[in-house]
Amino acid sequence: MKKLLEDREEIIFILLEPNNEHDDFMRKKFQSLRYQEFVIKKNRNWEKKNIECLEVDEYDQHSDYIICLEKNEIIAGCRLVNNNEAELPISKTIGKTKSNSIEISRMISISKNPEVKHILYGLIYQHVIKNHYDYVYVMIRLAMIKMLKRGKINIFKKIGNIHHHHGLKLVPMMAHMKDLKKIF
Repeated sequence: MKKLLEDREEIIFILLEPNNEHDDFMRKKFQSLRYQEFVIKKNRNWEKKNIECLEVDEYDQHSDYIICLEKNEIIAGCRLVNNNEAELPISKTIGKTKSNSIEISRMISISKNPEVKHILYGLIYQHVIKNHYDYVYVMIRLAMIKMLKRGKINIFKKIGNIHHHHGLKLVPMMAHMKDLKKIF
């Protein structure tokens, strides 16, 4: 567990790394939040209901997480899957991905503070730069793409057709870090 950022309002951002036993408790707390949001609240059934009440798949064991705590409760976070040990989840939709890549997935924010998401995005960017990834993949909801275009944010390029996943219309997208560095 590495503290990435802390502010005066008791909001802390933490990086959880795979294969670190000390991070297991917080990883499970984030997987529990994912379960509450994706399986129970939004009834997406990405995972079947289970006794442990955790939303987990085969990618979690190889993934970093960035989580946000407020008063010791997780209020936001995401999973960062790299393709050093396994293919990315998006490869099930688009086929082979480029080497030295990372996929942002399972992003959640239950915070009322919009700054939390903005800080999370910035910390993801820092993580990508620090670890020298060349490509960033995401599956973005179709409605969100329209919102990004209205805001003139054209960081990600569409790399496949709309994919229907548990009632969501998702579009596979990719950004090359050399393009992101021009913007930031």
